[in-house]
Amino acid sequence: MIPQLHNAPLSHKPLPRHRWFNDRVTPFSASAPSPRARAAALDLGAFVTAAPSSFHAAREAARRLEAAGFTELHETTSWGSADAAGNRYVLRDGSIIAWSAPEGADAASPFRIVGSHTDSPALKLKPNPQLGAEGLAQVGIEIYGGPLLNSWLDRELRMAGRLALTDGSTVLVDTPACCASRSSRCTWTER
Repeated sequence: MIPQLHNAPLSHKPLPRHRWFNDRVTPFSASAPSPRARAAALDLGAFVTAAPSSFHAAREAARRLEAAGFTELHETTSWGSADAAGNRYVLRDGSIIAWSAPEGADAASPFRIVGSHTDSPALKLKPNPQLGAEGLAQVGIEIYGGPLLNSWLDRELRMAGRLALTDGSTVLVDTPACCASRSSRCTWTER
């Protein structure tokens, strides 16, 4: 039964459903991605999990390149044309460059360059981060990039990156989740 308004029948028909409302955006169901798409998404998730800092991202990319048959070259050694041919990469700190040069390629051979970056917005530790007051351990941080700060507040954070040790060596670290948190200020102090 159609509801009536003030005992008068409705004078309009139901609105038509537009074509765009009924058509699927893609021919694939969102609930069942293809096996290839699922594998790519899981691989991306594994990479992001293994790479909480730019140093970890470059190291993980190097590990994946090694598994794909690439060979590392060190930038401090001199290379000949035979050394640069084939599948090679150079790793420095949080940066990596890789190439695949076919046998017989020379300086006149065309090439393609694909680039990316491994850093992202973060809260970075200051050089001398140890602070404390009222019996609480605190660390000094600075903003890197352009993070949306509200998404970093009142959550469990972890620390990851590269530590320079007193003997001059470096080591990559990745603490478990919940080693730190950045609490938000009370809403009444934001006015």
